[in-house]
Amino acid sequence: MYKRTILLGILVSVVVVGSFVARAVVSNGAIPFQRLDLNVTDLVAAAHLNIYKYRLRLQPGQRFKVILREQRSADAGPRILFEHSFVRDDAPDATMRISFLRRDNKFAGVLLSGEKDAHLDIWCEGCTSNGLGTIVPVPLSDIRTGIVLRSHHSESHRIKAENGEAQLLSLFPSTSRAAETSNPNFPRAELVIVRVD
Repeated sequence: MYKRTILLGILVSVVVVGSFVARAVVSNGAIPFQRLDLNVTDLVAAAHLNIYKYRLRLQPGQRFKVILREQRSADAGPRILFEHSFVRDDAPDATMRISFLRRDNKFAGVLLSGEKDAHLDIWCEGCTSNGLGTIVPVPLSDIRTGIVLRSHHSESHRIKAENGEAQLLSLFPSTSRAAETSNPNFPRAELVIVRVD
């Protein structure tokens, strides 16, 4: 019993001293940290790979299109670079993986690379036609600097309610480039999904 009391006293002392040291370290300006393991998403982001995966909330039988387009100005209207229709099947879930890969098979991103074209792969688990692969022009490939690529994580970011269109990706002028133009919204490009009645 006496030994247990001594051990308990030592443990309490260690906890108190450790807590005091931790508070002292934080108060002295040192930031506690812990290195974490990387996952596949981290590797894709670090390598700037243009590979994306989405869960689709669609009713079975719903038809929809995946469209890649670019628009140089408000007057020019959008130019369709790719368009394909899919139909949601009866599977319990639907997920879509979309990748833009370099044609030279280099492990690097392509949408901001200045390459003229790319290998587009689309795989839709939970659709009647699962996937396809084709070569598409890289949107805004002639503009080497001042373009931002944004990947949207959900339809809540930007959706055009009038036609059920949701943006998956968008490319647009950076703040510095937009300041040099009369219309900051152009040129721009978008990858969208659209419901089809």
